[in-house]
Amino acid sequence: MPSNSAVMLNNIQALRFYAAFAVVLYHSRKLFMELGLQGDTFLYWAKFGNFGVDVFFVISGYVMWYTTREAGRDAGTALDFLRRRLFRIYLGYWPFYILAAAVTLLIGERDPGNIYWLESFFLLNPTIRHQVLGVAWTLSYELYFYLMFTVLILLPLARARQALVVLCLVVVVLNLLQPTHTFEYGFFISPFLIEFFAGSLLAAYLVENRSRWLLLLCLAMVVVMVAWAVTLPRFHMNRIQGFGVAAIFIVLAGVVAENARIYVASRFWVFLGNCSYSIYLGHFVLLWIYLYLLRQSAAEPSLLISVVIYLSYLVVVIAFSIASYRYLEAPLYKYALNNWRFGRKVQR
Repeated sequence: MPSNSAVMLNNIQALRFYAAFAVVLYHSRKLFMELGLQGDTFLYWAKFGNFGVDVFFVISGYVMWYTTREAGRDAGTALDFLRRRLFRIYLGYWPFYILAAAVTLLIGERDPGNIYWLESFFLLNPTIRHQVLGVAWTLSYELYFYLMFTVLILLPLARARQALVVLCLVVVVLNLLQPTHTFEYGFFISPFLIEFFAGSLLAAYLVENRSRWLLLLCLAMVVVMVAWAVTLPRFHMNRIQGFGVAAIFIVLAGVVAENARIYVASRFWVFLGNCSYSIYLGHFVLLWIYLYLLRQSAAEPSLLISVVIYLSYLVVVIAFSIASYRYLEAPLYKYALNNWRFGRKVQR
């Protein structure tokens, strides 16, 4: 990996935080309305906060190609890549699975009878209503792409690039011809794969680009695509054609801006990006707790108290996630890397 890799990925890490916080705002609408707060403009734009998931998927594809592009193309490298990805996703997820399960059983936010506990534990079912932690549906797609990418690592670099292009085109065509969610096994050709493939293709072909004209084009396309996306149904291929394409241009803009030294995210935003996984998983459980405590209170809060409660939720999410990352997620991952080894070492 080039010596400037840590700097080069600053904007990508910052984008992780922005994407995670967008999802937090999306789900926080429930608390906002429960408190009786008024804000039509906020509620209108916050309902598109799930767009952060699309940014996450593009980033995942980008990072996977970027971090393996100079590694060996053999079974040992592929196994080490998979080991690291599995450690990252499961060791970060399982503590929140346990917390969510405990909260579910204690305060009854969800019906335990609708949850597929074992499948949810291993992230084998992407259906939201059957998850212990609803937001974990995205992790099933992450796992699937990790497995696909592990196979791509076995190919020579040029062949892997070609395979990415072909796979992306196949999934695009299939989803344009027939909505794949209507298939029994539609998960395996989901349009979300397009975002992963697109992210990897950005890293494969445009990783060194520093054109200011390309940056301007990206920013213009983000505005155009978001303006169009808000008019579309927010599901399946419509989502990819609108917010998915916008996410691709957002990630590319972040890369080009950093290459051209126009904007490089500070260490503060990079650190919050490191905490994004904990933010993404933890905010949902904290939302249940806030809603439960609010409903248990007999008194109706004043406007000022309601604003304070809502803002405190956002602050608590960040603080809790920072603590989770520093004292649980990062140490667990480091311990696993140092003690459970197989394959050949790949850079993160």
